[in-house]
Amino acid sequence: MRTWKSILMAVALVALASPAMAGGSIGVYFDEAGTQMVGVFEGGMTQYHTAYVVAVGTEMWMGGAAFRVTLDPRIFIMSADYPDAIKLGEPADGVAVGFTDCRNGVEGNSVLVCVLQLWTGNELMTNAQIHVVDHPTEGGVLVSDCAGHLSAATGITTFLTVTVGDEPTSWGQVKGLYR
Repeated sequence: MRTWKSILMAVALVALASPAMAGGSIGVYFDEAGTQMVGVFEGGMTQYHTAYVVAVGTEMWMGGAAFRVTLDPRIFIMSADYPDAIKLGEPADGVAVGFTDCRNGVEGNSVLVCVLQLWTGNELMTNAQIHVVDHPTEGGVLVSDCAGHLSAATGITTFLTVTVGDEPTSWGQVKGLYR
């Protein structure tokens, strides 16, 4: 009887501890709240697309994160802005971010890590993948609480679709093509 109680207690402790150790997820989203996993934009040589690296479901006051962003080869990161944070590295190579003040990730709050400006040129694409993957030297996608304790997080894959808008054309311009 005592053995069963010990086993049940161990299972209960693991079940209770797992969400706290999980660390939530980090992804590149198309809104600051971390809810839009698919971005659909018009393309063009002068068009930039804003995306947000967001930690979701961490259930902690966050002090930082470490991750790397891999992109479809037709997508380029033109800039990365880290509001009120210090960063080491670049998103495409692996970046470690430390916030100057703790950020509230409890009770379902998402935490903005950085803002990316993406450029796709004149490339058309449907569901081009953007992945958050393990930081190359830290050995994982990680989040940190305000005391510096690290937790593993899940890297999220999101998708970007770029269309090319129709240019206004007059009937005279179309006829002019055949003269």
